[in-house]
Amino acid sequence: MPAPDEQVLSQVQLVQPSPTADSAATIIAPGTIAYDPRRFENVAARFGGRIERLYVRYQFQPVRAGQKLFDIYSPELVTEQQNLLFLLKNNDPDDRALLNASRQKLLLLGLTAAQVRAVEQRGRPQLSVSVFSPVSGYVMETGPATAGAPGMSQPGNPAPAGMALEQTAPLAIQEGQYVERGQRVLQVVNIDQVWVRLQLYARDVAAVQPGQPVEISLNDRPQAPALHARVALLEPVLAGDAATVTARVYLPNPGGQLKIGQLLTGRITPPVATAGLWVPATSVVDLGTRQVVFRQQTDSPRLLAVAVVTGARRGTQVQVVRGLRPNDRIAENGQYLVDSESFINPVADAQ
Repeated sequence: MPAPDEQVLSQVQLVQPSPTADSAATIIAPGTIAYDPRRFENVAARFGGRIERLYVRYQFQPVRAGQKLFDIYSPELVTEQQNLLFLLKNNDPDDRALLNASRQKLLLLGLTAAQVRAVEQRGRPQLSVSVFSPVSGYVMETGPATAGAPGMSQPGNPAPAGMALEQTAPLAIQEGQYVERGQRVLQVVNIDQVWVRLQLYARDVAAVQPGQPVEISLNDRPQAPALHARVALLEPVLAGDAATVTARVYLPNPGGQLKIGQLLTGRITPPVATAGLWVPATSVVDLGTRQVVFRQQTDSPRLLAVAVVTGARRGTQVQVVRGLRPNDRIAENGQYLVDSESFINPVADAQ
């Protein structure tokens, strides 16, 4: 017979473990909208030179693909244009390969085919060359956030995605400034697709997998129709004091209606879980180093504290992976049975 300190007599409500979790348990996760780093385009100097004229002036200035960003003067580029004109002037059939190579070098240095043709037709070098935006979007001088958390930006991308920048702040690059070959002059971000970063508590991570559907509602527009997407990735990092895991969702953003930093709520309904046994979370008592439930003995009203091993959590239910049998009956509220002045010595009971 168990020792007296292992037994509790009570007329409390008893429940039986369930082989499946409550399918209606929905995981609710707060989140934010962040940039998609794959949609950042660097506009770098392919040659050293001086910025003669800027056509964009402030952070987040909208631009279209093919729109002029700045004019640059480069002695190196002038020399290459002069080489092309020299080969054209000689018009030597044997120099045809050199002529094509000279054109190709100008294209690799960043000139467009139309600009190369204009040099040939004009018969003289173009001193200032225009550089165009590769995509439609917004001009920035900071990089995308990495993981959306402070302190996780990468070299060359000093500002996190969620960090707000003054929209009217002037650009650091100025007319008359010299740039070196390979230096990033500007960045253009396209927000036709954004990331949703949902914060999951560690206890919910086991119930979320890539590919699961997500229903997203905007906190500042509760009456707006919900957005639907799928979990793309669970980041393998615990972030913040709350030890949360970030679930990444890719969300189309045509017209830029969703704003970076916007708060939202994601709802994920996990599939029905069949592994282990599921009991009310209130029935499990956490003793610090172990967890116990109060199980009714066979043909007796006595309740015995039994050590269990728990797993995932779904809403108000918790998974027991070892320590209980399907036909066991346990106290629905284990905390009610705990005597704060007594010591519970649970017994190990193999499932």
